[in-house]
Amino acid sequence: MPASRSLVLALDVGTSSARAGFYDRRGRLLSSTECATPYVPAWTEDGGATLAPGALLAALAAAVDGALHAADRLPGRPQPAAVGISTFWHSLMGVDANGRAVTPVFLWADTRAGAVVPQLKRRLGAGYHQRTGAPVHSTFWPAKLVWLRRTRPRSFARVARWMSFAEYLFLRWCGAPRCSVSMASATGLWNYRQCAWDQPALRAIGLSPGRLTVVDDAPAPGLAGSWRRRWAPLADIPWFPAWGDGACANAGSGAVRAGKIAVTIGTSSALRAVVPAHRRLRLSPGLWRYALDARRHLVGGALSEGGNLFRWLRRELSWPPSASDAGLERRIAHRPPDGHGLTVLPFFAGERSPGWSQGRRATIAGLTLATTPLDLLQAGLEAVALRLATTYQDLQRVVNWGGGRPPEILAGGAALRHSSLWSQMLANAIGAPVRRLRVAETSARGAALMAWERLGTSPLDRAPVPRERLFRPRPAAVVALRAARHRQDRLRGLMS
Repeated sequence: MPASRSLVLALDVGTSSARAGFYDRRGRLLSSTECATPYVPAWTEDGGATLAPGALLAALAAAVDGALHAADRLPGRPQPAAVGISTFWHSLMGVDANGRAVTPVFLWADTRAGAVVPQLKRRLGAGYHQRTGAPVHSTFWPAKLVWLRRTRPRSFARVARWMSFAEYLFLRWCGAPRCSVSMASATGLWNYRQCAWDQPALRAIGLSPGRLTVVDDAPAPGLAGSWRRRWAPLADIPWFPAWGDGACANAGSGAVRAGKIAVTIGTSSALRAVVPAHRRLRLSPGLWRYALDARRHLVGGALSEGGNLFRWLRRELSWPPSASDAGLERRIAHRPPDGHGLTVLPFFAGERSPGWSQGRRATIAGLTLATTPLDLLQAGLEAVALRLATTYQDLQRVVNWGGGRPPEILAGGAALRHSSLWSQMLANAIGAPVRRLRVAETSARGAALMAWERLGTSPLDRAPVPRERLFRPRPAAVVALRAARHRQDRLRGLMS
């Protein structure tokens, strides 16, 4: 590889923003090159969560424009060696025979397909979860496709191919869709043991494999059409098919070896561990299994809430502009854990792990005339930490690394990076040390490191881990939050 080609361009398509930035071989971001474009999904009262494909593509293109412009000002004007991409898992959209979008991008948080789940569970059968690694839930493609055929038959009939936004990105920019094993693995239609589309699931929903993209981890050789002129430095370098954001978060956190768990709180939250693809595990009902690539899988659980819950509480409780996030955190930090007396089920977008229940909604119990906005904010943050603690215990039981040593918990994501309070809450709720990472955008870093590995220069498991502060559990807080989790579990049972 020429010495001048010393950087990888990493793209990160999230639920609320698109980012682009250049990374070196050690996964270090050249911060002056990072560019982000925010956007807001369309949320509807009936549970809809969508983005417009064209607008999303334009937001990502603006981020790429900004990163390239910034790179032009770097000394020596280094040229990119490849493009690595992290994109949200579970998105679904349809295109017609000419590649034009027929539907919006349906996000993981769109719960409208929940109505078909009971019937779909019977059709998919008992072995579905173990074959595909996906619970039967509105998050995944089977439920969304059945729902779309039922509720939007004309649009459904116009679709020539169903794909994720990641595939649409390649269709528009590189001339043909590209679907990685990682992206396919989180659809709910991928048989991870056979490394192929799951035929029983396709038959159950009446979908031909010809209406899905062929899965291939080989990179696209570059850009097509007018994009070659717009982004000349990217025109003839490898564009690797997008990896799932959760997989990239583990890669960017350094949690790719046995005995390491990545926990991420961004818009939503997740806990994940990497296992060899050949390892047989009996998944518990609360966990999923997706792919980092054909050799490495992830086992974990996810919540629909994280930073989105904090933003909702901040907005709806009408905190004045003078009340900064840091100021609110300082006030909560001096309060006793679980001292508010509230029990919160944080299922504002339905429950994913551990119950994967379509019908559950957020619940706050224990309100009195003495309850304050600060009580509600503290209880909401603790509630997310408690649900992650439940997933942590589930993950430990299933993966069971052995050796007698507890796993190292590596914490990333924008919410944890900027919140020492939430990081400490998480350590207290889990009852184990949590190591916060120096990098907030672990998915973008992971996409860059995955690209470097594919280029043959830097094995992923040898990449440096950007460790920062260690949060140790505080005994009194562990006891208090253990009692709070028992209350939360009882309330969840009552609300079934």
